[in-house]
Amino acid sequence: MRSEAIVALLEARRTSSGAAARFLFAGTSPIFAGHFPGNPVVPGVLLCAATLAALDSVEGGPRLLVAVDDAKFMAPIPPDQVCEVEVEISPEVGGLCRCEARWRIDDVMVARLRLAFR
Repeated sequence: MRSEAIVALLEARRTSSGAAARFLFAGTSPIFAGHFPGNPVVPGVLLCAATLAALDSVEGGPRLLVAVDDAKFMAPIPPDQVCEVEVEISPEVGGLCRCEARWRIDDVMVARLRLAFR
């Protein structure tokens, strides 16, 4: 299953340090039936894909995820919830780029990801 089928990019813009975007994760997707039954939440892998999609939308792409250096989830993200992400890119080193993504719902941080990509 491709993440584009269940994720709607509502808005994206370039920032001085990377990108900012708003997403909606469609609750009609069958992925939520198994993650988790009776209490659906957005899987972390979709947050990783959406983070790179935000960068792709303002800088071109596609980017290839190489590693999840760190991930912290402060609160679950339910389906059909508008989420905002701010992505800060670090300078490229040895052909590898890194970023930190801060995911928020209503100005409350719900996740922080540190990703490596090409």
